[in-house]
Amino acid sequence: MTGRRLAGAALAAVLLVLALAAPVGAHATAVAAWPAPGQVLTASPDRVVIEFSTEVQPQVQVAVVGPDGEPLAVGDPVVEGRYVSQAIRQPDRPGAYVAAFHAVGVDLHPVMARVDYRVDPDAAATENPAGDPPDLAATAPAPAEAGGNQLPALLLLVGVGVLVGVTVLHLVSRRTVGPRR
Repeated sequence: MTGRRLAGAALAAVLLVLALAAPVGAHATAVAAWPAPGQVLTASPDRVVIEFSTEVQPQVQVAVVGPDGEPLAVGDPVVEGRYVSQAIRQPDRPGAYVAAFHAVGVDLHPVMARVDYRVDPDAAATENPAGDPPDLAATAPAPAEAGGNQLPALLLLVGVGVLVGVTVLHLVSRRTVGPRR
């Protein structure tokens, strides 16, 4: 095999390894929330929960405000795999509420979501299209099962591909240079 063909094959191998190492899915998005966007409740919930399409990093920010603009979050948000929950005070004030979530997916891309819901004791409650809130203690993956952060595996795979490519290119360059005398 000539040096050019060997270099082309090495480049193709490196590109194949990089293509296989690329993340297969799209960036994380919000897929469900409790309460749901636009949902009408007859009483204030004790927490807000959002589900993302992939797991998120443990560092998240959540803000929940009531009709008077008063912050309602109590304590730190809890991340369990794809779910983020935030305990809130129950002011039992009718009106519009807003919950805003800022997280980072395991692919290291930021994810933001906003859920607007309304509390009205005199109105008919609306159904959440996602059904009942998840029992997070029962749905949290065991540490061994969790997808975890895939970045180290991706970097390892890319590193091996680059190492193979550099090695092949080095061997090709040694062959194309005339023999030493």
